[in-house]
Amino acid sequence: KDQVILTDEGIFHRLTKWEFMPQIKSFADAHNFSVKLVLYLRRQDEYVESHYRQILEDGKKNTVSWQEFLEERTHIADYETPIFYLSDLFGKEQIILRRYDPAAWKAEGTNIFEDFLKTIGIDPTEEFSYPKKLSNTSISYNVGEIKRILNRVKRDKDNPDTAKINKMFADACYACSANSEDHTKYTYFSPEERDSYLSSFQNSDQHIANTFFQGEQLFGEKKISSVTWSKDNPAMLSDTILFYGAVAAQLEEMIQEQEKQLKRIEKFSPICWFRRLKQWFRKKKNK
Repeated sequence: KDQVILTDEGIFHRLTKWEFMPQIKSFADAHNFSVKLVLYLRRQDEYVESHYRQILEDGKKNTVSWQEFLEERTHIADYETPIFYLSDLFGKEQIILRRYDPAAWKAEGTNIFEDFLKTIGIDPTEEFSYPKKLSNTSISYNVGEIKRILNRVKRDKDNPDTAKINKMFADACYACSANSEDHTKYTYFSPEERDSYLSSFQNSDQHIANTFFQGEQLFGEKKISSVTWSKDNPAMLSDTILFYGAVAAQLEEMIQEQEKQLKRIEKFSPICWFRRLKQWFRKKKNK
C-alpha cells in the first residue's frame, strides 16, 4: 500500500522516552515517502481530569489524590514542547492540528471519526461504519474515588490473577458510572483552580495558535458550570452500594457459568456416572 495510517494515543508522553519518531523519520526518508501527523488537542483542564480518572481505572498502584496528581503531572498537558519537537523533525507543513471539540469539527453534527476522515481528505460515505457506543469513556467522579481506595489493596504484580481482579473492578466502574449523573454535575477544579491552571498554559497555547492557527485562540472560552467534587457529596453512598452491587453481580454470573460447566462435565464423566449409579443403588436399597 502507498498510504498507511498509524495511531498512538500516548504519542506526547513517549516522545522523550524512546527514539521511535526519529526512527520513523529515518525510515520514511530511506524509502522515499512522507509522514503527516494529525494531532488532536483537548483543552488542558478537560484533558487532565479525564486522564486522572483513567489512571485510577487502570488501577494496580494508582492511589494518588487529585491534588497530588495535579502537582506532579501538570507537564502532561503542555502541548508546546512535543508539537514543536515534531514540527522541527518532520516540518511544520506536515503537522495538522485539530481541536478535540465537536464545535470545531469539519461539519456540524459530525463525529470525530468523520472529522478525521475529512482532515485526511476522505469524504465519509455509507461504506464507513462507526462504533454504536462510545469507547474509552471516563468513569464517574465518585467511582473514581472508590477505585482509588481499592487500588491500595496490595496484589502481586507478577500474578496473572492481579490483572483479572483489576478488570473485574474496572468493569464494575463502567457499570456503575453508566448509571451515575456526576459526569456532567461535577468537576475536580474549583473555579479559581481552573483559571490558575489554564493561565499556566496561556503563553505556550498562544505560541501554538500563532504558528498553526493564524493567531486565532487555540481553545474557546468554554464556561464550566459544574460543582466542585467532594467525597462528601450526597450521591457517594448510593454509588458505593451500586459499585459493590455490580461486583456481586459479576461474581454471581461467574458462579452460574461455572455451575453450567460442572454439569456438562458431570454429564460426560465416567466417574460421575459411577457416583450416580451408587446413589441409585443406595436409594433403591433404602426403599
